Amino acid sequence: QPAEALKSRPDAVPFPSQQNLHVYISEHEHFTDFNATSALFWEQHDLVYGDWTSGENSDGCYEHFAELDIPQSVQQNGSIYIHVYFTKSGFHPDPRQKALYRRLATVHMSRSKCFSAARTHCLGGQHPGSLQAV
Repeated sequence: QPAEALKSRPDAVPFPSQQNLHVYISEHEHFTDFNATSALFWEQHDLVYGDWTSGENSDGCYEHFAELDIPQSVQQNGSIYIHVYFTKSGFHPDPRQKALYRRLATVHMSRSKCFSAARTHCLGGQHPGSLQAV
């Protein structure tokens, strides 16, 4: 059982604990625009860390789907980044919100997606046709 393994790790997030999820989409590798509502893709509050029975299918998983308008600059060999923040409940991922931010209460992960409208991918592969996502 995954939950039992987490309980025995002293360096793990306290089990069970409530977490907030903040997901932002940006053209910038280093995200700082927390106040831009257009950048906020998904926010989920009071997720219970180690709860494998919540969610729509009672499997501990949550999903969020939305269509994104990809800026022209991204379509022309640009990159778009997804910034995922987990915070302890009651905290915010924005370090400028001094009363609501704690570095040790925040986990940040980011990934990029590269787009190319040309015949060659940004990462070097050959692809005929129009817009390709890497």
